Amino acid sequence: ETIYVKQEFCHYGSLRNVIEIECLRGKKILHEELLCRILYHIVFALKTVECFMGDLCLDTVFLDADFNAKLYNFYKFQNPGHKKQKEIKMSQLGVMMFELCTLKQFLDSTYEAEIEKSNYTAGFKNLLVSIIKDKTEIKKHINKVLCNSTLLLMSTQWSKNKCFMDNFTEIETNQEVSSQYHHKLEKLRKKEACLHLKEQLLKERERKL
Repeated sequence: ETIYVKQEFCHYGSLRNVIEIECLRGKKILHEELLCRILYHIVFALKTVECFMGDLCLDTVFLDADFNAKLYNFYKFQNPGHKKQKEIKMSQLGVMMFELCTLKQFLDSTYEAEIEKSNYTAGFKNLLVSIIKDKTEIKKHINKVLCNSTLLLMSTQWSKNKCFMDNFTEIETNQEVSSQYHHKLEKLRKKEACLHLKEQLLKERERKL
């Protein structure tokens, strides 16, 4: 008569808890690399999970002690208001990330201006706007998000000292960010080329075997 569900302990609670406790009370905003890490984890989870029931929002994504994003929902199957994964839109993910970035409620008439004046790189801003504008089912263009160069670069460069920053202070100038971004992007492209070459060599070996 009783079902026990084993769950992980999420130290930072939901993303809404992160906004209310870590950001608003501490007068901080999330570092861009942490935002990319969270976004990548969410998108990867949605790509690999068979079906995610319920709403995709700040209340259904949690962070553990290592800032790994975990998707949870506690909706009963007979709830007539629940949404199947195929009904979740890419724009819902965009709205959630907008609120996480700006710490403000989403408004269709002002979101682009709010994103533009935020202290993040142009590449991340463009990615966020494109996700918000995408009204299709979330799995339709999910690979484009996963393969986005800015997202890949930032999420892989993240470290625990890049979680929060002062709300009105940029850690680096735009020129420094741009220079570092292009340098890291070039290294990423070289790695991708090497991986592609190794893949071709493996295929050739398989063919000979």
